[in-house]
Amino acid sequence: MIEQGERVSAFIRFNSDRSAIKDVLEKLDLHEVDLRTASSVSRAIDTLEPTIVFHCAAAGVSDPFLPPDEAIRSNVYGTIN
Repeated sequence: MIEQGERVSAFIRFNSDRSAIKDVLEKLDLHEVDLRTASSVSRAIDTLEPTIVFHCAAAGVSDPFLPPDEAIRSNVYGTIN
């Protein structure tokens, strides 16, 4: 999408590892949004009015010792929001 000239916005938590997106970081419209907080997600969506949304966030992928309640909050509530 970036290659076709589309504006691509990305939600990222303030303390997230950005190494996975380092190659396109300067081309993204970054927004610090915590997917676990419905009001911040709603506010960002209302502001951006996206046409398409891809949800690729997940907690615990690289941390097998992440407490289950933290993984549930991030993955389940993040998806619902």
